[in-house]
Formats: sequence, C-alpha cells, structure tokens
Amino acid sequence: MDATSHATPHPDQPAGGRANSTDGPEYTAGSLDSAAQVLRRADDVAPAPVLSLTDEQLAGMDGDRADQLTALPWLAEHAEQRELAAGVGLRSLVASGQVQIFIDRTEGGTGRRWQAVPVLDGCLVLRRAANVVASVERTMNTTGGTQLNRLYYYAHPSGVLEEEVTASGIHHFTPLRPGQVPERIAALVDPAGVSTAAAGGGGELGQDAAQDGVQDRVQDLAQRLAGTLAMSVVTAVRAAGGGVQQFNLVATAQELLLIEGADSQVHARVLDTDGLRQIAEQLIAFEA
Repeated sequence: MDATSHATPHPDQPAGGRANSTDGPEYTAGSLDSAAQVLRRADDVAPAPVLSLTDEQLAGMDGDRADQLTALPWLAEHAEQRELAAGVGLRSLVASGQVQIFIDRTEGGTGRRWQAVPVLDGCLVLRRAANVVASVERTMNTTGGTQLNRLYYYAHPSGVLEEEVTASGIHHFTPLRPGQVPERIAALVDPAGVSTAAAGGGGELGQDAAQDGVQDRVQDLAQRLAGTLAMSVVTAVRAAGGGVQQFNLVATAQELLLIEGADSQVHARVLDTDGLRQIAEQLIAFEA
C-alpha cells in the first residue's frame, strides 16, 4: 500500500505522521489486490493467522493519533508514551522488511512514502474499509484472575478478516469464510458448550410465568446469572446507515443466555446451537 505523507515527518515515525491527515484513505489497485489475496488465503479446514502485529506497530502504521475500532491494551497502559511507541513499532516493521521507505521523486516530489508487503497491506485495507465490523469481548473469571478476550470481524463480500486481540496487545489476523465465523464466535462466548446441550430447547425465559409479574421474572433471571462463567458483549457496526447493534451473552454451567434491554424491560432467552449460529450470522450480515 502506498501512502503519501500529509504532515511534517516525526524522526521516529518514518511513515510521516498520517495521524494528522484530514484526508480519507486512498487505496491503489495494488492495495485492493493485496486485500483480495489475503481473503483468498482462508483455509477451509484449519484457519490460521497470516499476520501478527503489536499495538505499537498498528499505531505506527495508522498514526499514533488515529482512532481505532479495536482495543489497544498495551498502549492503553502506556498512553503517555504512545507517540514514541508508534514510532518504534513502525521502525520495527521497517527493520524486518515488512515496510519500505523511499523518496517519491515523481514530478519533482521529495516527500517520503512507505510501502508495505502484500499481506500487511491487505490486512490494513480489510480492517479499514469494511462496511460491517463486529466485535465480541468476553470476560471470564479464572483461577488466575479475570481474563478478557477480544475478537473483531471485518466483513467483506468475498470473505471475513478476523482480528484477535490478546491481553498483551498482540493482534492476530486470520482470513475466514463467512460460514466459519459462527463456530469461532461460539467457541469464545460458550466455552463449556452448553448451547449444544440445549439443542431444540431455546426460548424466552418466563413465558410460563408471564402472570407472575416483572419482579418474579427479574428474580428468576438473577438466580440464573448467579452461576455466570463468562459474559460477552457483542457489537455490530454497519457503516451504510445500519447503526449499531449490541447485546449480551451470558454462559453458565447449564445454559447460554441472550440478554437484551435494561431494567424492567430486560428480555432473556436460552440459546441453543442454532440460535447462537443465527446471531453470529446476523453479526456479519450486510443487512441487519
């Protein structure tokens, strides 16, 4: 991917500070081809990452002040050093040969430009240009303390790019077929596989007790949530006027619950395998 510097270069940021640019992203035919190549690398049997980047490398490529849809947990802990860290991250990509810096001498130009290797170029385009971005953030209590896992999905007509963000700020990029996404989401939000045991048994809670009033239904839900093993916040953002969709999934030792609404308007239902798959499919669908 080629990008022209729009601002005064920072000595530790060879890309030239794209963070200060007010221009939208510009993608060359080569960059779009790189994105298509990444999606074509999706493995039907055993999907695997094609690229891993650190928080600071991503910030270096996008600019240290650029807004990010994904979490940057390591940089969040070192916010006062974000600019320096972004420069160091980009320098590490230059040193490893994943990014090349050169002088643009066309038509008398003297500005510096950078060019990323195809897999890096393609992943950056896919994460920036997606019209549908879905995220799943799971919080789980373990013997070692609270564990936070994050998955992001960038949906495109020809495939999906998954970005897994670890607690230490490593971003793993994996190309997927759309049909592979539900299984991967299920593995995260339903670690004990309880939705499988509920096959055919999904449905609204409290239907038989509808006459018992809101308080009884809230108490029933509270009792069910007392055994929570993992809670996941699921969000889908659609750029083409689709807005934002968000809800919670709660996994206990016995069931997986979908929870929507708040206070007395809260609605919960038990999800079986089919119900969970339908939700995952809706997340990456181009129409809500």
